[in-house]
Amino acid sequence: MDTFPKYIYAEITAPRDPANRMCGDSSKEGSHAFMKWELWKKIVDECSQYEDVILEPAWEGEPMLHPQFEEFMAYAITKLGERICLTTDGTLISEQNMETLSNLRSITVNVNSDKGFENAVGLQKGRYNGNEQHTYLTLSFVSGSEAAQKYFDYIVGDPYQEFRGFDFVVYYYDLKEGSPYHDPYVGKTILIDPEGSVAPYLHPYDQKGANLDTSTLADIWRGYDLKDSPDQVYRSCATRNRYGSQFYNPANEYSQLTDCPRCDGFLFQNSTFCFDCERQDGIAKLTSQIQEITDSKILSGYKVFRMSPTEFEAYKLEDLEEDDDGPYSYCDSNGDADEIAEHIQDTITSELDMEGYSCSQCGASIKRNETICLGCYEREGLDKITSDIIKITEIGIVSDAMIKRISPTEFEVYNDQHICKCSGNAQKVAEYVYFFYPY
Repeated sequence: MDTFPKYIYAEITAPRDPANRMCGDSSKEGSHAFMKWELWKKIVDECSQYEDVILEPAWEGEPMLHPQFEEFMAYAITKLGERICLTTDGTLISEQNMETLSNLRSITVNVNSDKGFENAVGLQKGRYNGNEQHTYLTLSFVSGSEAAQKYFDYIVGDPYQEFRGFDFVVYYYDLKEGSPYHDPYVGKTILIDPEGSVAPYLHPYDQKGANLDTSTLADIWRGYDLKDSPDQVYRSCATRNRYGSQFYNPANEYSQLTDCPRCDGFLFQNSTFCFDCERQDGIAKLTSQIQEITDSKILSGYKVFRMSPTEFEAYKLEDLEEDDDGPYSYCDSNGDADEIAEHIQDTITSELDMEGYSCSQCGASIKRNETICLGCYEREGLDKITSDIIKITEIGIVSDAMIKRISPTEFEVYNDQHICKCSGNAQKVAEYVYFFYPY
């Protein structure tokens, strides 16, 4: 086990009555416990002594409810830089705290209300007006929640890619749960409540066994025996839906988007084409066909009539009523060739998106521009790295990481400062390289 936890969740705000932290609205009044400044300062100061520790004010309570939230964040940013993150329900995001939020490297918004969603979109649109180092934003949903039902399907099928710049951490509706999945946070994370009580991540939070009033984080961490946590904890806690379900961490490129090679759009790593490019190509083709119309023409389920040298009308064939004088039913769209083309293309896209698409390997629901789900894509990546590690006889490079074989079945991973970051069997080392290297 590492000599100090890698991920620290500090519950600076906690509800007096236990509640699911992702199912509430922090803008509503209630009874809360708040972490004191002295305790927060102690946590930040100790974390600052370790270069790869990530501190996040989060858990059951909404951190932005804390009366000293901006002071807490300002101090942590000064001491930790980009290693201070935030998880919030978004309902308290406002112009007043935008400057503080713009200085954070990573923000996750757990969307569970209209207000939280609107504020998250506003934060996303305004994030380029601040520092050159843009804030990394993530949207997160709870499966079955009202917000997920209201927003999720539209966002995932977003034909205009209005939500580019977000990462989606979603428990997808149609995926089966049943196979345990290694959670890289187990054995690397601790939780701290407002009174300074500490518990190891994924262990019962009501069984906190140490307090920062009388000890340090390092001493508490060394006192934990988590050697058996993969057997004791992974099975009970780490079964998870695989589609897009990796929590954000700075090195997890497979939870991020990649640039489209043709446009300024973004793609998931397992995408086969860009929705933005598909739309523009479709509009360009339809516009050319519409401009050639002299009287009328049937295009992709529409009958398009030229009304003037520059104006057209489009009628859906199934609803069209016409006589010798022309159409007399309701016009679905009117305008120039580009406007008609956009309307027809968006209808085509919407109908295609409504069809069901399944992963060719596991049958999970996927988007139209994918052949396999992110879970299978991720598994293929892990299998490839594991295979490459097994081939190492002494020292080798895998995905830019230096791997050293230390026994017939054990390996070590070193960063570019030649510090050992992880050791274990090929599978464990592969998971570290895939999800975390070089952090």
